[in-house]
Amino acid sequence: MTHSSSSPAREPSLADLLAGGWEHRRVILGVPIALALLTLGVTLLQPRTFTSTAAIVPQASTTDLSRVTGLAAQLGLSVPGADQAASPHFY
Repeated sequence: MTHSSSSPAREPSLADLLAGGWEHRRVILGVPIALALLTLGVTLLQPRTFTSTAAIVPQASTTDLSRVTGLAAQLGLSVPGADQAASPHFY
């Protein structure tokens, strides 16, 4: 496809872009405002839902070995003879 005009196409200037924006100012400002109001309305009309979970952990003895095994369990290590209820898989 060739252009038959003798003058080369020029890039629009900043003034041209601003004039085009001014002509369409209602659309440029109206669409974001309408979407914001629609989002606000949908958000306020939805029912609130809450979710919670709980785990019951038996109280462990406070010996030095239990403290070390608890630390090892948090790091993902397995200590032989340790209480498996305190392992990360329990949680």
